[in-house]
Amino acid sequence: MEKYLPREQHSRFLYPFWLERDSVNATLASLQQLKFSSRNNNKQIWEQVDTPSGVYRQEMLERVTQFLFFGNVGSCSYLRVNKEVANIWFGKEVIELKSGSDSLVTQLKTEDKSGGIELFLSHFGVGILSITLSASQFENYNTLKQFNYRLSQGREQLAPQLALAYPQNNPHAPPPPATDAPLTDRLGKRGGVFNLIELREFLLSPLPNLRVLQKQFSVYTVVHFDKQVDFSQAEIRDELQPLLAALTHVEEANHPGSLELVNQVLNPCHWAAVGTLGMANLTAEQKPMQKFNRVSSVLNKYFIPYLSSYLQRLILQRILNEASIVVQQKGTVKNQTELQQLHNDTLDFTVTGYFTEISSREVLNQVYRLVQQGLRVPASFEMVQNTLHRIDVNNNSLSQKEMSQNLQAVAKEMNHNVNTVMEMHRKMEWLEVFFVSFYAMQLSQILSSSFRFAEIYSSWSVVSWPFIAGFMAFLGLQPHRQKENKFDIYWPFLLLVIMIIAWFAVGYYFFQS
Repeated sequence: MEKYLPREQHSRFLYPFWLERDSVNATLASLQQLKFSSRNNNKQIWEQVDTPSGVYRQEMLERVTQFLFFGNVGSCSYLRVNKEVANIWFGKEVIELKSGSDSLVTQLKTEDKSGGIELFLSHFGVGILSITLSASQFENYNTLKQFNYRLSQGREQLAPQLALAYPQNNPHAPPPPATDAPLTDRLGKRGGVFNLIELREFLLSPLPNLRVLQKQFSVYTVVHFDKQVDFSQAEIRDELQPLLAALTHVEEANHPGSLELVNQVLNPCHWAAVGTLGMANLTAEQKPMQKFNRVSSVLNKYFIPYLSSYLQRLILQRILNEASIVVQQKGTVKNQTELQQLHNDTLDFTVTGYFTEISSREVLNQVYRLVQQGLRVPASFEMVQNTLHRIDVNNNSLSQKEMSQNLQAVAKEMNHNVNTVMEMHRKMEWLEVFFVSFYAMQLSQILSSSFRFAEIYSSWSVVSWPFIAGFMAFLGLQPHRQKENKFDIYWPFLLLVIMIIAWFAVGYYFFQS
């Protein structure tokens, strides 16, 4: 038989999801259209809370509060189920939890110790639904374990049933609603049976594009003991460690489990542990009794370090997921656009949502560091930075390779163009040889006619000059090869000019008619 049975247990069942990036404003509008019909009128289910509970903000740094509750860019919007609606559904009535042949009494708290049903929507495209339930009448530790394990299940066939107790001895009580009736007809009705999966899907029904991250709920738990429990005593810790481990790992009662825990005894009245699926807090009354509600403090104020880290984890997982898509799109314009968006998101997250500390109070910072370690947030953040850096390096390498290939192609094209121009130039030079020979013949005819050279001299000049001039032009232009020494091409033309002058002088002085 267990030596220490708790007085009460409170569990936040948390459902994480992704939604479209930068769609929070549209999502808020859709959620606020969700109504619940009562006897009097249709009541709005979700209400956006601009000023969250003071205990949420107590002793927290301003940028943490801004990140979690005030719907600015890079922060979260905070919604809560209207208390009137929550009272209609649950009120302070006892709710029976049934799973197979077992039954457990529980109650949804909508005031004082709990935030009831809440929704946190981040502008980074992640969200968390929180439903708080409390249990009593514990027979043993297995009862506590089963409460969390069964309610956290995400499969319909394993999800336990919840129902407002039906007054069996009241003949005037209306019959309970049928089990296949719409959920809104079963909620708040005595004997109306439902489960958390149905409630979750109904509350999030305005969000058709949300992406499910896990079928099972994560669980944040507070188990409260009497004042004789002192967690600084090794004997008490040895007995309660299996319970703490099972609640942290959200294990069923008979699961062998693992006793390895990221945990810390924060003080003799508070022992906390964090795992992938949740966080468990074992608390005890202070000695002597004081006007301090430790359960409310741990359930709400100490929930903020867990909520902050959980959101950080979800944001980083989303960035990593989108980075994997970017890698598959490498080399495209979309790749560059998405990669830049990831860099912007990472920078915004670093500035607005990643904290080295969250409070001016050391114990809250200790809890924050404990949660970050249990959820592996620093490792995820480092992986995001390394991944984006490697993508940048890879893209730069691809860009340089592509640039090199482009330069090679340009060089090849330029070389081809140069060769083409040179070939055309060589052909033009052959034409220039012909033009020089032709114009030399024309020049000899014009000069012979103008100065009345003798016919024999004029005739031989017309026949000879095309060959002489063409040969000299050939020597000067050298169309059959590329010229390396440009000076070599001048002397044939100079010689040609001298020969023309000499020819003209001979004709003028010796062969004029």
